[in-house]
Amino acid sequence: TNGDPIQMVLTGWSSIGNSGTPALTPYDYDPLNVPTYGWLYNWHAVNDPRGLCPTDWHVSDRDDWDVLIASLGAADAGRRLKAKSGDPVPWDGLNSIGFNAVPAGYRKSDGIYANLGSGAYFWTSEAYSSVSGHDYYVSSGEYEVTDNYYSKKGGLSIRCVMAVSDTTPSVTTEAATS
Repeated sequence: TNGDPIQMVLTGWSSIGNSGTPALTPYDYDPLNVPTYGWLYNWHAVNDPRGLCPTDWHVSDRDDWDVLIASLGAADAGRRLKAKSGDPVPWDGLNSIGFNAVPAGYRKSDGIYANLGSGAYFWTSEAYSSVSGHDYYVSSGEYEVTDNYYSKKGGLSIRCVMAVSDTTPSVTTEAATS
């Protein structure tokens, strides 16, 4: 929110995560992946008190996700959020509300990248434990959105949300700062 840069980490991901330093990374060390798949953030960046999203926006929390999933129908929410075959990053979804989840994969706490092309993983702003944060993900061939938790040292995508009413969040991926 305040415009401070977040440290981009290509190597040394584990030590940055161990230190609690906010960080972001492009998939597979390649900044050319950012326009297509966005940044992957560690949980420390998501919960940095300076804020990651623009003013009047916030990193989605579990309530935001639960309302979104319920409004789409839990059994089909993942398919409705994922990009469709004709989108710029084609996937096996319907993209029926413009959420356009792309299979950006994630970065493990040890620095290894995984699941580009087959999964989209989104942090929430809520901790699961002292070492894990809550996240939600969608996967290739699946119709549902899965509620999960992951190591705070890992790298996942985010969604910034501005509530437009008490029950219907509006979501964008263009809002995060780097």
